[in-house]
Amino acid sequence: MATSGVTKSCENPRPAHWNAVNRILRYLKATSDWGRDVNPKDDTLVGYSDADSAREADRRKTTTVYLLTIGRVPVSWKFKKEGTVALSTAEAEYMALFTAAQEVSWLRKFLVNFGPDQNEAMVIFVDNQG
Repeated sequence: MATSGVTKSCENPRPAHWNAVNRILRYLKATSDWGRDVNPKDDTLVGYSDADSAREADRRKTTTVYLLTIGRVPVSWKFKKEGTVALSTAEAEYMALFTAAQEVSWLRKFLVNFGPDQNEAMVIFVDNQG
């Protein structure tokens, strides 16, 4: 989210934006040795999906976010501002879930040729109260 906020001001950066960029870079430098242990026996494909409905009052666009992992290692993700406006929080969540499901469909076809077989039902965790 921090990088998304900073990139909105690329055309006319102010000192506050440069301070935010410096904080992001300091964080990345401080956490560069963090890592994720990979278990080659764990090849489960799992997805996470979320949406933010009209957070920015001036634009009212829905933000879609998903993350797909294999063995708890991120392999595909997206953070996208949709071109449409969701009429409810539940609709925004379904839009995000649909976007994640499209990527899962493609990734499963890709893994047939290059990765572990994914014959089991796909699990996508969704934050949805609707």
